[in-house]
Amino acid sequence: MSYAVGAFQSEALRVPEHCQFDHVHDSTECKTYDSWNRTTSEACLARHGATLHRFSVLQPCAIDGFNGAEFVCCPTEGITTLCLEKHPAFVFLYNS
Repeated sequence: MSYAVGAFQSEALRVPEHCQFDHVHDSTECKTYDSWNRTTSEACLARHGATLHRFSVLQPCAIDGFNGAEFVCCPTEGITTLCLEKHPAFVFLYNS
């Protein structure tokens, strides 16, 4: 039995105000999801002096491997402010 597999599509990433979209891609590398998580987190800090907000892996190259990731970096202070503005219930949690 065979199954048809559609084209790979990465998850769409929203970019909050004051945050930056970026990507890392190297067709010669095939890294796991966890490895791309670390890579994008380090790239946010090195390139933007910011914290990784969210990332999405790109083209698969193995069963658990991908050759890139796109990601959103946000200033640490900006994310806290954004969360508190959009979700006032977090004020209690944040101030606890």
